[in-house]
Amino acid sequence: LVLCMEIRLCKYNDVPHLMCFIGEHWLSKHVFSKNRSLFDWQYSGTQGRDYDFVAAFQGDKVLGCLGFILTSRFDPALQKNDTMWLTTWKVREKGPKGLGIQLHAFVCKNVSYNAIGTVGNNLSVAEIYRALGYLTGTMSQNFLLHPSRDDFKLAIVPSGTPRIGDRMDDSDPPALRKLDVEGLLSLDHKLVRILPKNTIPRKSTNYYINRFLRHPFYDYDVFAIERKGFTRGLLVTRLCEANGSRALRVVD
Repeated sequence: LVLCMEIRLCKYNDVPHLMCFIGEHWLSKHVFSKNRSLFDWQYSGTQGRDYDFVAAFQGDKVLGCLGFILTSRFDPALQKNDTMWLTTWKVREKGPKGLGIQLHAFVCKNVSYNAIGTVGNNLSVAEIYRALGYLTGTMSQNFLLHPSRDDFKLAIVPSGTPRIGDRMDDSDPPALRKLDVEGLLSLDHKLVRILPKNTIPRKSTNYYINRFLRHPFYDYDVFAIERKGFTRGLLVTRLCEANGSRALRVVD
């Protein structure tokens, strides 16, 4: 008996098979191969779906998958200006020819969105995106070392790497004001000036609250960037700890 392949949006009972596939064919220690609660938080369905994940099945066997995250997941009011981020695009090495393209086409046909993109793909996948008409580029990675420490445990620092501390203009620094949910809501009318209507991806105060302040697993800090009595922007950070050291990651 030869089972036919079916490409479909994942249902609740599909998730264990999908998580096993991610662990076996994407990364053995990937968090989404082990943590169902986090998987549900990030991919439980919007727009009436069970899950925001598409997969190709042959019976219970997963042949390939493609996940997607909509900005409206964190604020339904953003749906008319939705940006869709593609994630976890993977097919078996000896899977059906062209399956990855089929998964992409299925998502584009069956999910409503205004803009589409991805972040963090590798060079081989970038070639596929370019072939599909995407504008691709290389993300700039910026870091700031502690101005006086030399015993780094989280970074391999080449000899002669400059320290920016002695070159920063701190004569008129902006103030950072840490925000809670109420503080963010109070900025609702100001976000219109900070984020013009043509901004892609479109975001909102509820987006920041649900994406960051109410994240069930990570602790984020959200700050208002203020100068001369006006809010000029928002800054979102997360403190990461490993090997007895800490790094402050700027995430938005």
